[in-house]
Amino acid sequence: MTGENAVSQVANQPGPVAANSQVAPNDLRAPVRETPEKLVAAIQQASLWQHLTDFQTIADQHPGRDGHGNRDTGTSGYKAYGRDHEINIAGKPTLLASSDPHYRGDPSRHNPEDLLLAAISGCHLLWYLHFCSDSQIIVVSYQDEAEATMEVAADGNGRFTKAVLRPQVTITSTEKIPLAEHLHEKAHKFCFIANSVNFPITVEPRVEIRHG
Repeated sequence: MTGENAVSQVANQPGPVAANSQVAPNDLRAPVRETPEKLVAAIQQASLWQHLTDFQTIADQHPGRDGHGNRDTGTSGYKAYGRDHEINIAGKPTLLASSDPHYRGDPSRHNPEDLLLAAISGCHLLWYLHFCSDSQIIVVSYQDEAEATMEVAADGNGRFTKAVLRPQVTITSTEKIPLAEHLHEKAHKFCFIANSVNFPITVEPRVEIRHG
């Protein structure tokens, strides 16, 4: 939840808004453009996070189909149930999900590990583009080859040990390269997801100039 989308949601929330949010007291729908510092304060004050709890995973509705949910015997054995499920968030497209293929999941579906790494990468992207826009840096291309490392103990207990983001950014101005590189540090500092995990995240950016 970053950038202007979060601002618009804060502006439409009932109840108190941070004193420095610049939202007109008699018109919570007034368009605003806030700095990240002010945005975070407004989110905390307006308790925006309560609207993120409408998250539900559901069993597949076809119990007889191989690979899906309950196969009539429930969790009677490790191989007896499917790992496929759907992630439904109100007003958004359904995500088809499963477990990692090593744990009998469908490799064509998203798994929790995929989604965690994607959340880290996407959060960094959105903050970075926000700061580039504020700094008059024109980004014309952004591609991140992110990867994460996990370790699994003998008893099956696992965890992420680190993640690496490798954003490749193309901009239009040579003199803006130093600032464009620096803004990755700022984006990482402000990323909500990066600030919420308990493993290190390294950012290895590359900034290039568009030719032609």
